[in-house]
Amino acid sequence: MDIQIPCNQQLYKMIIDLNSKYETLQNDYNNIKKSIKNYEKNIDIIEFLNFKYNNNIYDLYDFETFLRNIDINIENIDNVFKYDYIEGLSKIFDSFISSYDLSSLPFKAFNNYKNILFIYTSHKSDNYRWIQFDNMFNDYFFGIINTKLLNALKNWQLFNQDKINEDIFTKIYFTNMKKVMGTNFKNDVKITFKNKLYNLYKKDFVY
Repeated sequence: MDIQIPCNQQLYKMIIDLNSKYETLQNDYNNIKKSIKNYEKNIDIIEFLNFKYNNNIYDLYDFETFLRNIDINIENIDNVFKYDYIEGLSKIFDSFISSYDLSSLPFKAFNNYKNILFIYTSHKSDNYRWIQFDNMFNDYFFGIINTKLLNALKNWQLFNQDKINEDIFTKIYFTNMKKVMGTNFKNDVKITFKNKLYNLYKKDFVY
């Protein structure tokens, strides 16, 4: 069987045709991508979350209960002593969250809503609903977390103060206290940790 080899003119025409088809496909893809972005912009994310993720479908915890259940003790506070406030608290959260079904977590983060958390709560309402994590909840969140950290630090102090030389213990205690208070950071630890949570748990928005 003879194989016909296309001449240069035929090859050139084939290349032009392929390039034209590629450009058409690329334009179609770009248009589809643009349409998806426009559609996502027009979605009310809060309305969507309340429709798709609620207690009628998922066994959701509310955000306040979730926070109260986080256990910070003389064992896991060592993460803060070792890694400082942001990384240490992240490790405590990650360990706590690992026992949860991710679909039941009362907070969500999405790639196309940068550094924004959405939480499931009944605050100021008789009904549970999704809202954006705002400054008020930021203060509430860290009020509870920092109280837990300070209580754990106090228990750590009571447990260890008689086991270590007094001068050495005093230096260790104040070093650890600075880490627990987050005073080693120039930036606002509240914003930094919220953004850390966002980056740890963000995912693509699927509607």
